[in-house]
Amino acid sequence: MLERETLLARLMDTVKDFRLDFENRSQGIPGDASGPLSGKNLSEVVNNIVWVRQLELKVDDAIKIAEAVLSDSSGYRTFHRSAEDLLEQFKLYEQEQFDDWSRDIQSGLSDSRSGL
Repeated sequence: MLERETLLARLMDTVKDFRLDFENRSQGIPGDASGPLSGKNLSEVVNNIVWVRQLELKVDDAIKIAEAVLSDSSGYRTFHRSAEDLLEQFKLYEQEQFDDWSRDIQSGLSDSRSGL
């Protein structure tokens, strides 16, 4: 029983760490120490979407682990709610990134000087 509570506490800490990392990095520039982790040869928008999707997968894995072995635990509901809220934040960020990119492209297409 103690091991299960310890596992749940660790998973809660992990989700909290992902939340803090996201909040600290989401406003920065990819590749900067304070920005999203960056991949090679990716535009800023694509980089941000790839980064947040990686975080989504990590949180989703934590949810699956907790669901498989801790769903009857007293703190499971709190953990699950927190993790689902974080996934929702990630999805909103991803949508905002896409919407900003889409607006930029639309603006570039309507401006004959943009070269698009």
